Amino acid sequence: MAEKDLLEELDLIKQSIKQHTGTTSPFSVTKDNINDLLKDIQGEKIGSIKRVMEEIDLMINERKQLSVQIVSEINTISTKVDSMLMEAAHNPENHREMLSLKEKQILIEEAKVRERVECWRDIAGLKRELRERIKEFTDQESKINLLDNIISQQPK
Repeated sequence: MAEKDLLEELDLIKQSIKQHTGTTSPFSVTKDNINDLLKDIQGEKIGSIKRVMEEIDLMINERKQLSVQIVSEINTISTKVDSMLMEAAHNPENHREMLSLKEKQILIEEAKVRERVECWRDIAGLKRELRERIKEFTDQESKINLLDNIISQQPK
């Protein structure tokens, strides 16, 4: 675990201890409030992971929308080039202009393909991160269940 993660976890623990005991001293924790304390700490971690998962999901949707907008703008440019190509076709002297416009059409199609690939790559990375957070989330839930079982079996 990284030092930053450990410090964040320590801060969560201190906050929860203070909330349940009125002080940040770990010696003020009693058997009566340890269950609530542990549930709060784990609950805060789960809440944090859920927020990250929601943010990643939002980023995936935003990236899809951005790709649609980019491809739409590329299509608009393509339509304009096609129109210019049609106009140039009426005049046989515009051979060079027609070649230039056809090259632009090819570049426009390449831009569309690049955007689709970049979108796929971005979304694949976000989904990979989302899977990692889902695993972290299920691990935390398992820990909570394990703690609940251990605490419920302890004599009061």
